[in-house]
Amino acid sequence: MNRLEEKIIHDAENRAEEIREKGKQDAAHISVSYEEKLQQLTLEKEKELETLYTNEVTRRKVLYSLEDSRDVLAQKISCIEEVIESAASRILTTDTLFQHMVRKAVRLGTVDGTEILYFSPRHESLFKGEFSDSLHAIAAEKTGSPASLEMRRDDTIREGGIILKGSRRELNATKQAIIQELREKYITNTAAILFPGEGTTP
Repeated sequence: MNRLEEKIIHDAENRAEEIREKGKQDAAHISVSYEEKLQQLTLEKEKELETLYTNEVTRRKVLYSLEDSRDVLAQKISCIEEVIESAASRILTTDTLFQHMVRKAVRLGTVDGTEILYFSPRHESLFKGEFSDSLHAIAAEKTGSPASLEMRRDDTIREGGIILKGSRRELNATKQAIIQELREKYITNTAAILFPGEGTTP
């Protein structure tokens, strides 16, 4: 083999070695870049997951807080409603309280003597004697004449109470109407008594 051939072969081998080294370096660079990119993506995903987790925890805390508030509010309202219904029942089952309510209703509801007082079957025995006479007297005082207040039993008033109907106005004092009136009149004060320091709205 002459010198020229040896030089050509030597140069070729050197060039091949350079190409191999360059290939190794490129491969290593690509590998490092890939690892860095993968690590970056992993960190980004971890941060994203952490953010999602934090947001979900916050959302659930708000939901649980709202649910707790609703539960407390429902319990307060239920308690107040029980107090009001108990008060209405006491009015209708205690003769002195019931008679006082009826006298007040006749005094407020009598206008021209055309009124008819409808009462529940459960109170029928009360609308006799002195109590009945006192109602006639109130009606007469209101109209300025010896008016005769008509009284009738009404079987549709099942839960107790009365309805006073006239040509110009009607006064409802049945159990549901009493409950509604008590609710509108006393619910704020009742809430303040039952739940002091928590505001006046249930």
